[in-house]
Amino acid sequence: MAMQARLQQRDQEALRIGRAAVETRQAKDDPWLMALLHCRQAVGHARLGERSRAERSLSRAETAYGKASGRPAAWLSFLTPAEILGLAGAARQALGQHRKADELTSAALVRLEPRFERNRTYYTLQRAQALLDGGEVEGAVVQARRASDMVGRVQSARLRDKLAKVRTALERYPKVPLAREFCEQTRREA
Repeated sequence: MAMQARLQQRDQEALRIGRAAVETRQAKDDPWLMALLHCRQAVGHARLGERSRAERSLSRAETAYGKASGRPAAWLSFLTPAEILGLAGAARQALGQHRKADELTSAALVRLEPRFERNRTYYTLQRAQALLDGGEVEGAVVQARRASDMVGRVQSARLRDKLAKVRTALERYPKVPLAREFCEQTRREA
């Protein structure tokens, strides 16, 4: 429910639901789940500009993840060190810390297992946005192009929308040849 609220830009509601989830016995007994919940809380706090709360949630996520052992429940199998880094990158991006977001997201992509192609596409787009917001237009285009090559294989409307937002942002740079070419090419393919 928290994820759905976040996707609909209802960040306060997502945080309330997330706080309730953190207090459940299931979360308290499962460091894997607790790590995920704290990561998502960090992103929520960051989206609301609550830097200290976001950083506290990231720290709690790392602590919980450090306590995890064995294998997570099957539905949490995506929660790897790469995912923790990627979510930390999302929080840093929301806080306007674009260079740190790029570093974390880049590290996530390096560590991400090949089987997580949807996550790879998502984090590649996240990196493109971080680079663009940090003023590195050509680097952003390189990442956006990689994501564009992947997005058709993962069949995700959410990722197509994220790619469209990156393309729209890149359209503000018509004097940068790579950006202009990318926008023209992806517009034709859309």
